[in-house]
Amino acid sequence: MARLIDLAGVSLPQIKSFAGKLNAQGFALKNWSSQLSFIGTLEAGAELKNLVIDQSCSYTPDLSEKNQHIAILVGSSTGLVEGCVNNADVTLNGNVTVDSKRFGLIVASGYGRIRDCINNGDFICNFPVVDQHIYIGGIVGYYNPTSGNGQGEEFIKNCINNGDVKVTIDDKPNRGCVGGVIGATSLSAQYEAVDGKNNPVAVSSEGTIARCYNNGEVSYNFKTLGTGTYTNVGGIIGYSQAIITDCENSGKVSFTVPVSDSESATRPATGGIVGSTLFSVNNCINRGEVYVEGTWSSAGTAGATATGGQNHPNFGGIAGSVGHYSLTTSETLSNCTNYGKLTLKPFLSSGAGTRQYFGGVAGYASVPVSECYNYGQVDIDATGLYAYFGGIIGLTKDGALITNCANYGKLTFKHDISACGRTDVFNGETAVKSFYGGVVGYAQDIVSNCHNYGVGECHTSSMESCCGATIGYATATSPISNCSNSAATTCYIGHIAQVLSDYTGGEPSHYIGGVIGNGKANVDNVVNYESGDLTVYTNVGGDFGGVIGYAAGSNIKLENERPGLWKLRMDALLYFLIW
Repeated sequence: MARLIDLAGVSLPQIKSFAGKLNAQGFALKNWSSQLSFIGTLEAGAELKNLVIDQSCSYTPDLSEKNQHIAILVGSSTGLVEGCVNNADVTLNGNVTVDSKRFGLIVASGYGRIRDCINNGDFICNFPVVDQHIYIGGIVGYYNPTSGNGQGEEFIKNCINNGDVKVTIDDKPNRGCVGGVIGATSLSAQYEAVDGKNNPVAVSSEGTIARCYNNGEVSYNFKTLGTGTYTNVGGIIGYSQAIITDCENSGKVSFTVPVSDSESATRPATGGIVGSTLFSVNNCINRGEVYVEGTWSSAGTAGATATGGQNHPNFGGIAGSVGHYSLTTSETLSNCTNYGKLTLKPFLSSGAGTRQYFGGVAGYASVPVSECYNYGQVDIDATGLYAYFGGIIGLTKDGALITNCANYGKLTFKHDISACGRTDVFNGETAVKSFYGGVVGYAQDIVSNCHNYGVGECHTSSMESCCGATIGYATATSPISNCSNSAATTCYIGHIAQVLSDYTGGEPSHYIGGVIGNGKANVDNVVNYESGDLTVYTNVGGDFGGVIGYAAGSNIKLENERPGLWKLRMDALLYFLIW
């Protein structure tokens, strides 16, 4: 091949199936125009290496049902794609009416290995109608490595996306997975029906996604709401059934849908690295902003693949959710750091009993969490019956201990139904709750060596709240040790008359502490340092403390180094200073 192959005016037919080995040695195709991928199918054992697509090339694929795999280089690959580069921008306009449509700029559907590939082109998708599932990534759309062809290995590694990946849909999609590098890995069933009930089944890791980077903006927007719109968006990958390690995102990640009081999107998951994953996320960094706005719900089948078997919205700086809700595994979330700003504006649709999980690192985790840090500013303005927020993790499952984690970012958490006037959704409800913690909002296992250094604000009009500068709520299976707070926290607690009259769950209850809001298990060596001022503004009663608001464990060891600056304001009229 020549160093630069100019194909102006030349019709180059597609290589429909390729079983050989082609090393282009960095040579480039110039002025190539096509409606088809360079190679239709790369067979098992075949190789495509070091081919470059020049920015002068034009790819305008047919989006009809006869073409399921949309990519410039390879439609479907069970072989090896290595060292290939795309520099061409691609804009797609048209209806998508085929199930499991896959879109990638290097490979559409990967069943083999992809490594050392780079995309520099923008990928803009404008779809009026999407009838079924879509998977869109800057490098590869959909990945399902097969035995002997990457499964159980580092099947995609050392890949970089520098282009923007932007998807806009006018209609309501069924499922969408969008990522800067990969749209999704295989979405195998997480449940099987037994005696009419969904029972969890073991799901094996596909392998490992290693040392991949995204520098482009990733955005997903659809304009028509409705149930079934399962969505996963991530800077590296939207949905993953693979281990993710040593990956980094620097691009803005956004997911936006309309605000509505009657329709909603179904349990989305969005993260700076991954929207939702069942397996480990280790040694990853997010530097990009994560922005989410729209109307969500918890509707849908819990067994459907989306957010690890739990049917709730999840948002985080690294991941929306990590792990499987019903399965105990050996996976971990470790050595991950978020530097990006999180702006989350979820709205409650009428009658939707939504539980929402937000975290500076991850919204939800059912795996052990260790050595994770948040430096990013987090601003959350939420409505809904339940809201769980932590500077590191919003909610952890039993078995997901949290160790050696710290938050340094400024946190602002608002859970205020009165802000949007949706008081009618509380009719007949027995629980309207807020959970806020500088490290974890709601913990169901051991919390140790965790610290908050970030200034925090918690605003809530819920009937029950647990607000701790470090830990909001810890269950009876969640002993706390060697944890501390070193930053000021301010809590605003108030109710509106309509909420009080519609609520049927009894008297309001609020637990506010300088380190822990409500601790049900033993507490050992927990310190609120001199800089950890706690101020509470409220028009209702509750349990308040300079270190812990409420303690139910049999062994409690606390230390408050600045008890003289624990403040309480009632209706902004009465002022108490507890010495």
